Amino acid sequence: MFDIEIFQHDPGIFYSFAKQILPSTLAYSPTHAFLKLLQEKDKLLRVYTQNIDNLEQLAGVKDEKLVQCHGSFATASCMRCKLQVSGDEIREDILNGEIPKCPACETAREQQPKKAKGKKRRRNDDWDDDDDDEDDDIIEGIMKV
Repeated sequence: MFDIEIFQHDPGIFYSFAKQILPSTLAYSPTHAFLKLLQEKDKLLRVYTQNIDNLEQLAGVKDEKLVQCHGSFATASCMRCKLQVSGDEIREDILNGEIPKCPACETAREQQPKKAKGKKRRRNDDWDDDDDDEDDDIIEGIMKV
């Protein structure tokens, strides 16, 4: 489920699991506060974390001091246009069990004129019918964390 090829094939697999592991708390621990204190005293060189909960950032640890070894829910990027948004912008979708969609790609898609069903078009040097327009670019407008 953490493989990009599997994600590209079916992002729902990742997001059904992400719903379960998305940090439910916005409260950091005394350890996180201690890391911030070390930073304030100019004693903190770097924090390496396997956690994806962003609690170090919430406590005030600067991004340049933080290495999130397994990534995080801090940001999400569009698979198509590379738009990067705050993880907070997709949090509700994840909690609702929905696959987050790129707002820029969704707006562009809504502004495109509707194509006639069954009309042939040229794509990638192959002829393809347009009967499945909704599925043509499904992955490209998906946000990945």
